[in-house]
Amino acid sequence: MTNTKIVPSQSSSIVSVLQVENPGSNITQVAFNGNKYDEWSRAFHIALLAKDKLGYIDGSISKPAESAAEFKTWHSTNALVTTWIFNSIEPDLRRSIAYRPEAKQVWNKMKQRFCQGNDARVYRL
Repeated sequence: MTNTKIVPSQSSSIVSVLQVENPGSNITQVAFNGNKYDEWSRAFHIALLAKDKLGYIDGSISKPAESAAEFKTWHSTNALVTTWIFNSIEPDLRRSIAYRPEAKQVWNKMKQRFCQGNDARVYRL
């Protein structure tokens, strides 16, 4: 098996799926069960960075118009990243995010729900 990297065209920032990537894989060993969101988030962030897919959750790769040539590639890669998120969290937690169409929306919902801010700690200091 050869590892060929498909790179975006010069006119596009959309990143394609590599042949070796698939939706059934777990891209991090840290599974999220409702606890230690920061650890899970960081591990997932690093895994996406390594796969050149971080832009799908941080917003740097935005959804193109459906009529755009790169929409199909964006759509399939977005689905792949969304599936990786689903695969990395416990089934009971998936219900609250299952119907979000974009990986960025899923990511933001997880962050909103589970990331604990340091406001109280900052106030005490």
